[in-house]
Amino acid sequence: MTKQFPLLIFVLIFSGFCIASDLKADEIYKQWDDSLNSYLLNHPHPDVQITGLSLSSLDLPLINDVDHINRLIKQNNLSGQAIFQLLSLCSHNAIRTACDRDSLIKTFQKTYPGDLFAYFEPFSQAVRNGDLALAEYLIKDMQNTTYATDMISLPEVVKSAIHDFMQKNPLPRSVLKHQLEHFVDVDPSVSDKQLNQAFFYIKISGIQMALPIPAYKPLLDYCSSETSPTQACLQVADILITQGQDIISQLIGHRLKVNSYEHSLETDLLVQAEDKNDQFRTRYECIRGALSQNNHYVDYLDIAYAQIWFSDNKELQRIKSAAHYLFDKAQKAGFSDVKDPNDCDMESITP
Repeated sequence: MTKQFPLLIFVLIFSGFCIASDLKADEIYKQWDDSLNSYLLNHPHPDVQITGLSLSSLDLPLINDVDHINRLIKQNNLSGQAIFQLLSLCSHNAIRTACDRDSLIKTFQKTYPGDLFAYFEPFSQAVRNGDLALAEYLIKDMQNTTYATDMISLPEVVKSAIHDFMQKNPLPRSVLKHQLEHFVDVDPSVSDKQLNQAFFYIKISGIQMALPIPAYKPLLDYCSSETSPTQACLQVADILITQGQDIISQLIGHRLKVNSYEHSLETDLLVQAEDKNDQFRTRYECIRGALSQNNHYVDYLDIAYAQIWFSDNKELQRIKSAAHYLFDKAQKAGFSDVKDPNDCDMESITP
C-alpha cells in the first residue's frame, strides 16, 4: 500500500500565518493529521505502519488494507505491541476471514513465548467457543510466562517516528492555539518550539488512548468456574499483579486471585486475597485522589509534567510521580489545599 502526501500540507506548513489566515485552522490541522497518518503508513518500520493502520481504521474501510496487513503479518521483527495491534485489526468482522490470524498468533507465541499476552487471543476465543479443554491447555501455558507487555503504550520506534515528523512539519502557532483553545490559554512567552513540543505529548497521549486493550473478561469468567484449574489461574493472577505495567492489569490480577479462590475450600487464602485486593484499590484511589487534588489547573504546556507520564515506570508509579510533581508545584504557588502522595504509602502493598 502506498499513500502519497498531499501537496497542500507542505504549502501550509512552510507558508506560515499568511496561508493560515486564509484557511480555517481545523482544515489545516486535518490536512496535517492526514499527512502524519500517510507518513506512518509509508514508514520503513513495520511497527510504525501498524500504528498508521490502526489510526486509519477509524475512518477507512479495513477491507482496503487487508493486503497491507497480511504483508505485515509475515514480518519477523514485529514488537509484541505491534502483533497485538494487528490481532485487534484482524478481529474486525470486515476482514476476519481474509486476515491470516492463525499465522499471527503462532508468530506471537514463537517470538515472545514468555509474554502472557501472546496467549490471550486464542484463550479468549476458546472460552467464547466453549472449548474448555483448549482453554485449560492454554492457561497452563500462560502460567509459565514471565512478563506482560505494556499494551497501552506505543513502541519507542513509533513515538520516535511521530516526533521526527512533527519536528520537520511543525504546525503554525495559530493552528496549535486553535487546537488548544478549549484546554489552555497560550501565553505569548511560550515559543513556537515549546508549543509544538507540548503538542507532541498531547498527540501521543491521544493515540495511546485509542489503542486496544487485552480482553480480560474471558479470563475472569473462566477462573470463576468451579472446574477451572485454580493453581494456573493463581499463577496468571500473580503475573498480572507483579509484571503488569498498567493499572488495569494489576487490578484484574487481584480480582482474578479472588475469583480463583471463591470456589476452593481455602477460606483463609480467599480472605487474604480479598484484603490485598482492597489494599491495592485503596492505595490506587488514594494516589489518584492526590493527583486530582493537587492539580489546581491543568497545564497542558508543562513539558516536565508530560514527560513523567511517558517514562518507563509502571503506570501506578507514573501517577504517584505526577502527584508528587503537582504537590511540589502547588506548594510553590502558595496553595494550601494539597495532599502529600506519601500519605498513601500507609496503604501500600507490594504490587
